[in-house]
Parts: sequence; C-alpha cells; structure tokens
Amino acid sequence: MDYTYKYMNPQLTERVSHLYDITYKKPNLPTFYSKILYNEYTQMLEELEKNLMKINKFNFIINNIPKKAMEQNSKKNVKITYSNMRETLSQFGKVQKIEIYHGTVYVQFITFQQAFSTHELINNMQLGENIIKTKVI
Repeated sequence: MDYTYKYMNPQLTERVSHLYDITYKKPNLPTFYSKILYNEYTQMLEELEKNLMKINKFNFIINNIPKKAMEQNSKKNVKITYSNMRETLSQFGKVQKIEIYHGTVYVQFITFQQAFSTHELINNMQLGENIIKTKVI
C-alpha cells in the first residue's frame, strides 16, 4: 500500500485497502501521485470504497461497531462476531454476505429496500458505548 497519505485518514485508508484486497486479491491501493489535501483524499477514498462495495455487491455499511456489546438475553458483554452480526441483521432482511473489518460491517441484503429500511431503523443507534452510523449504497 502507498502509505504517503495514510496519515490523513488512517481508518478509512485501512477500510478501503481491505476492500481492495478482497476485491482484487492484491494488498495495494492505487497510488496517488499529486499533492492532495485531506478533504480531496477522503473524498477519493470514499468514492473508491463505494465502488469497491458495488463490485462486491455490498449494499449496506455500518460504521463504528464496538468490539463488545451487551447481549440482550444474558446482559453480559460479549464480543461482536460474524455470527451474531448475521443473526442480528437477519431480523431486518435476508443477508447474502457480511464482511467485518475494524469496526465496519459491509452487508449484502437481498434487496435495496431491506438495506434502506435497516438504515432507517438503526442509523445513529447506540450499540455498546458507540453510536453506529449506517449508509445504503
């Protein structure tokens, strides 16, 4: 990966790098050759992330997922895993695939409507100590 600009937005750079890796089976993002500002860099990465999500057929993203959250039945803090994310999101619609990476969950719902209604229900919801942010792609 070209780490020249990573310092501007390390979390987004890591997320996009991960998506790039699962999409193209290469661990490198494209290199940016010109001098760019933070806003330009962030905008370029967000657009790249969106395009990579579309290529991978993800139509929903959840940001700021904590590592642990309270389980409703046992009232114990449990690690958030692939299986409990899939189980939770399945309550909102049929989930085709999920990818979890550093507090971000990429989801492919069967329909755009399922992704949209999930967004309306859980965007800005508190999970553990974090406020989660969602986006429909």
